Amino acid sequence: MEDGRIIEDELGIANAHPFGARPFGRAEYIGKFKTLTDEILGANESARFLDMVQQLPNLSAEQVLALNPVAPAGYLVENGLKGIF
Repeated sequence: MEDGRIIEDELGIANAHPFGARPFGRAEYIGKFKTLTDEILGANESARFLDMVQQLPNLSAEQVLALNPVAPAGYLVENGLKGIF
């Protein structure tokens, strides 16, 4: 604060957590996925991924391996800089 006071608080559990103030249901998680990926994934890839995850208990091992959403070619670019590892 401008007068030097510090306001401090902590949220022990996220509001969307099952024990949180406003737990997310399936529709909210799907909405969050779309919000975070709309500018990355095409509509077909988003629909494919969401369809597959909703069938997860029935997927074969091969289908689970293909579960990750796929960004368009060229979206992810390798960083040429090398760190300490």
